[in-house]
Amino acid sequence: MLSDTTLIALQYHGVLESSSWEVGDTTSKTCDFSIKITNSGQSKITQTTVSVSVTTNARTYYKTIDSTETILPGGSVFADGSVGYASATESLASGGVTIVGQFYQ
Repeated sequence: MLSDTTLIALQYHGVLESSSWEVGDTTSKTCDFSIKITNSGQSKITQTTVSVSVTTNARTYYKTIDSTETILPGGSVFADGSVGYASATESLASGGVTIVGQFYQ
């Protein structure tokens, strides 16, 4: 049973887009997110690392996602992540999902 669902979308430097949602019940809660990584350059990308912060009303969590999928110029891939909250009473702060770092090779 879902007790709280929030959807957020953001863009970062025209390369990344992400969405997130909270899922939980009275005993546990998580923030699940999906990041769309688009290659806006002219060379292929063979490795991507994206770091995300998830800020709640109680604390900030960090998650790093690595992808080794090849992204051709103009192409996109999706990467999913999840952060489990320490308490089921936490809720996502306004603007709580932020891309804090990225690396492409």
